[in-house]
Amino acid sequence: MNVFKKIAALLKKNPSQTDKECCDDSCQSALEIFKSICYAAGLGDKVLNQVRAFEKFEAWYNGPCDEESVRASLSEFKEAHPGVSAKLTSIGKI
Repeated sequence: MNVFKKIAALLKKNPSQTDKECCDDSCQSALEIFKSICYAAGLGDKVLNQVRAFEKFEAWYNGPCDEESVRASLSEFKEAHPGVSAKLTSIGKI
C-alpha cells in the first residue's frame, strides 16, 4: 500500500473510533456505554431503535468514553432529543 492510500485510510476512519481516550483494547466506546446504561435500565433494542436513540447519541456525544461522563451527559441529550427523552423516561429510569 502506498503512502497516499495509508493517509486516505486514516482520514476515512469512523470518528467515534478515533475519539476514544484510552489506549488499550478493553476500552468501550461512548455508544457501548450508552447501550449498557439503557439495557441496565430495562430499555431494549426495539424501543431504542424506534426512536433511533443509538444513532442520535453517537452523532451527538463528543465527550470522554467513561460511564460517569456518559451518564452526566444524558440530561442534555434528552433535552436535545425530546422524542428519545419520552421513551427513556416513560420506560426506563434514565
